[in-house]
Amino acid sequence: AQGIARTGATLGPTVGAQSFTAAASGLSPVTFTETAGAAGVEVWTGAADGNWSNAGNWNPALVPGSGDSVVVGPGPNQPSLTATTSIAALSIATGGSVTLNAQTLNVARTLATTGTGLLVMTDPADLAQVGGNAVFDGGNELNSLSAGTLVIAGNLTQLATNSADSYHPSNTHITRFTGQNPAISFATPGLVPGSSHFENVEWTGTGTLTLGSDVMAHGTLSAGASGITGTITSAGHGLTLGGLNSVATVLDNTTLTIEA
Repeated sequence: AQGIARTGATLGPTVGAQSFTAAASGLSPVTFTETAGAAGVEVWTGAADGNWSNAGNWNPALVPGSGDSVVVGPGPNQPSLTATTSIAALSIATGGSVTLNAQTLNVARTLATTGTGLLVMTDPADLAQVGGNAVFDGGNELNSLSAGTLVIAGNLTQLATNSADSYHPSNTHITRFTGQNPAISFATPGLVPGSSHFENVEWTGTGTLTLGSDVMAHGTLSAGASGITGTITSAGHGLTLGGLNSVATVLDNTTLTIEA
């Protein structure tokens, strides 16, 4: 029989392929098969190639969306973005790396590196925007964060479980804080290899920037095109910069050093 039948279906909780059959009186039944993913978690396998947007590289076999938490670890290929990408959270673990490849990566919540994991930003067009906190406790980022802009709405924490250089931007890289009251902490602050720091750093808020450790930058601390207007506070820590663009910055219990 021929004709048109309309139906709707909701995938169940089981991960993987699911089938259902649509039937109507006088028409031949038709079976549909769809794939259900695990509760918002996508794990990189790299089984096909290095294209982030290829579903064959993910388990379950779905390209991550804005509601998905993403885990990138070891695999025969490591992911490189090919388009603007939006996800809920990103964890880059041992053996994993994520290359922005002149694209924009939007992470709604937390971005974290662990083990030997790396975030790779080497193109001036690279833009990573983190809606929550960023935690860098991964591999040596020296030469891997050499260009582009990392925007953080929350706090930045650098740890050194595996590498003292786990947050070591260079060249033209910019770290931009957009929150009103962000906190910054480095486990291994310094301006030489074997330590972590900023290259250029911006804070566009007007509240209080809290330093949980000594903080250093080769370049300038600014509010982008304008000067800092908020308060920088700490428990007696030092802030060492290549320059400071200040309009009305208040330093609270913090020692400022400008290096030529």
